[in-house]
Amino acid sequence: MPNNGTLTRTNIKLPGNSIPGNTGFGLSTPVDSGIGTQYQIYDVRFYGGDIYIHFKTDISFYGWSMHNIEAVGYNYGNSLPIRCNWCFHISYGNGFYQTELSNIYSGLTANRLYASSDGYVVFVASSNTMYYAGWSINAYSLNPTGTYDVSITDVVQSPSDANYF
Repeated sequence: MPNNGTLTRTNIKLPGNSIPGNTGFGLSTPVDSGIGTQYQIYDVRFYGGDIYIHFKTDISFYGWSMHNIEAVGYNYGNSLPIRCNWCFHISYGNGFYQTELSNIYSGLTANRLYASSDGYVVFVASSNTMYYAGWSINAYSLNPTGTYDVSITDVVQSPSDANYF
């Protein structure tokens, strides 16, 4: 499949599904339509330790944006696949307008979202064990707020889900 965007280790942008003649349900979305897809923005490997992971992003808690952050991988310690999501809408300086967490497989849990003390979105994951757990994080920017290149700026493993950043 040709890549019409940029390709780096931490930022892979792929064109939208371009089925000729299909304009219904967003299936023929051009690359510059405001839907951004980034695969493998951060790779995680843990070999034990505390069961909560806090991921600080560069997403302003006071802006206007819509995102779906996804973790996909495997947790050897509990022999379970990983697939969970943190989906949220930041609304015009008023913080979280809408949030939804989903856990498709239970090797890792989308625990919660919060604002860091300096005004950025933090998402928290947890598991009953981090023994040989690994996953990749993908990010999807959603319309109508436009594309947004999401970055993970800091990560900490901690014994609780209490605000760390």
